[in-house]
Amino acid sequence: MTSHNGYVWITVDLPEQSIGPVTWYQNDSDDEVALEAFGSLIQMITCFDHDPEANRLLKGRIRRKAGEMYGYRYAPDREPSEFATSSYLITKMLASVVNDSIQRGLDISNGRLLAHQFLNTTYTAGPIGRLFIDSFGERQSKICLSPFNHSHGRFTRALYYDHTETTLQRVPNTVIVWNTPGNRPPRDTPLCGFLGDGESCRKSPITPVIIGMAILILLFTSFLWRPQHGKRILRTCRQNNKYSTGDMQCCERFSTIMAYRVSVLMEFCKKNPSITGKLVRTKTPYGRTRGSFRILKGRIKNPSR
Repeated sequence: MTSHNGYVWITVDLPEQSIGPVTWYQNDSDDEVALEAFGSLIQMITCFDHDPEANRLLKGRIRRKAGEMYGYRYAPDREPSEFATSSYLITKMLASVVNDSIQRGLDISNGRLLAHQFLNTTYTAGPIGRLFIDSFGERQSKICLSPFNHSHGRFTRALYYDHTETTLQRVPNTVIVWNTPGNRPPRDTPLCGFLGDGESCRKSPITPVIIGMAILILLFTSFLWRPQHGKRILRTCRQNNKYSTGDMQCCERFSTIMAYRVSVLMEFCKKNPSITGKLVRTKTPYGRTRGSFRILKGRIKNPSR
């Protein structure tokens, strides 16, 4: 993950007791790199309008009750988890609904009727502020987007979404540093799309045709080049007078154009009746047929004459 690359990474906030605090600081050689990379990171978390004093008192009470009633003692550097505080608040919410139903003369043994009392209602949840239960029975909480603030070295709220609003709301007096080219919000889709089928990356239908034509041209050119290359090598051998008795070093260069070499040797045999040769075909280990010309009688003295 790098900064200034046009991307912004969004992460969710998990309970710190399970993964530890989300921080760039590990007291090692990668701290500076991590600090720069955190500039492209935004946390999406459930946020509450906490009452700090009420929250402190509630956690202190849970801490004390855990020791008195269950013999469990929290470590000095640990606090009650969010599950503990949420369970307390839900129980308190249920007690409030039951009490209100009794005062209104409703039958609290009717589970369907009792559950209906929770819907479309806002509750005051003490330390964490207000909670709203929608018509489907789901708890609607405020969602906050918190970019990393280099000045403070931590995540700070910049945007939030509340069930009472239809769009994202900006926290007053905050400036978002996107850490992207031009400090602009990134695109809502990748350049090539989520499936790689974006218009800018889509291959033209003529591209395979062009590639196929290029391959055919290269193959045709190689077939024209090989015989001409063989003739040049043979001409060099003749000029240097190296194609003589027992000296086949120059002609060994024809190993890549074997068919041409065999045809030339057969032509020598026709012009020199004293030489007898035979065309031999052998199988290679790869199943291919290889042709070679074997001298049965006579010697090649000077094919250039």
